[in-house]
Amino acid sequence: MYARFLYDTNLTAKGVIRALENYIIKTGFQYQASSPEAQKILDLFMAKNNWYMRELDLFRRSRRDGEFFIALFPQEDGVTECRTIEPEQVRPPNATPEWMFGVKVDSYDKEKTLAYWVTYDGNVDNGEEFLPELVTHMRINVDMIIRRGLSDFFCSQESLQGVQKLLRAGVQGESVRQAIAYVRQFSQAPLATIQSMQNANTDYLTPLPTAQGIPRLQPVHQMVPGAVSDIPEGLEFKDGPKGAGANAVSILQAAYQQLSTYWQVPSWVISGDTGSTNYSASLTSESPFVRNCEKEQKIYSCKFKEIMLKVLNIAAEQGLLPYGEDVAIHVPPVWVRNAKEESDRNQVLYNAGLLSKRTWSDREELNFEAEAENKINDNDPVINNQPTTSPSQTPDAIYKRETGDV
Repeated sequence: MYARFLYDTNLTAKGVIRALENYIIKTGFQYQASSPEAQKILDLFMAKNNWYMRELDLFRRSRRDGEFFIALFPQEDGVTECRTIEPEQVRPPNATPEWMFGVKVDSYDKEKTLAYWVTYDGNVDNGEEFLPELVTHMRINVDMIIRRGLSDFFCSQESLQGVQKLLRAGVQGESVRQAIAYVRQFSQAPLATIQSMQNANTDYLTPLPTAQGIPRLQPVHQMVPGAVSDIPEGLEFKDGPKGAGANAVSILQAAYQQLSTYWQVPSWVISGDTGSTNYSASLTSESPFVRNCEKEQKIYSCKFKEIMLKVLNIAAEQGLLPYGEDVAIHVPPVWVRNAKEESDRNQVLYNAGLLSKRTWSDREELNFEAEAENKINDNDPVINNQPTTSPSQTPDAIYKRETGDV
């Protein structure tokens, strides 16, 4: 709960998770089933469950909560529905060791999950046992044997709070200093004379809260634009107070560096300062940031594949598919690429037989199925009002050649 509060109230915490989301999930993962029938099942599942938004939601939950639970619910129409289980809903139904933290494991194999106990109103008696075949659980920042995950904010909360506090103090302090128009310095004058002059120049009194609960009246002298102030002998005007801004900036930079080391991201991702750093250098294919994002993409693609395989298995149990269908996941590139150089490289790999059309399409961030359909439409005589083509140029023949289904 505190991690969620921190995410919702701390700008730096929310900013870094959003930045990671932009580079790791990006425009969404692509899922390629092993057969057209299985692909149709996945497409219907993703469309029904708004899967791209679900990817973003699951990623955000995993970083903020340290884990996510997603349950699958088979439907009579054959299109499975999925729903997220809140982490606080997963609680143990009893005090036995195998049900610790609401995750039941094998007594002899602590890494083998047998079931999850999900409550609906916080009362463990009002719950239900979910089997792993219908639930996917991802946990981060812990060893594989640990049953629940830890938030990214578990060890970064102190630095995040410090940054927020320093920024707030800096803004408030500077707003107070900027509110002071000037300071009057008396060379020689008794206190009564100063108070008499202050009362004479007071336009109104502003009540200020005090620790005792009784407001203190602060005299205010309003200065209108173009006003000229005459000062008597012995009175000198001084500039308003100035804060030690350099110290605050150096401390902020140290905190940003610490946080960027933890998340393995460039400091500009934390601070938002892209003007003083080499932005493009941090997004090359060999940079630590890109390497870390690619590692995270691999981790999330494995979990998302687990979900899709369970969807295909449900379809097989419903008699819609044969058992043993597989799915491949293609992730969007993280690095900043030179479009021409990358396309030339893909062309060489394709000509050498080392790269498929689909992978090439994914690297170019194109939808392979949509482009194949567009190419069919380009050659459709009905759509384009063209003369009838030879049998080798019919849409079916073109589609089979493009997809390799010959």
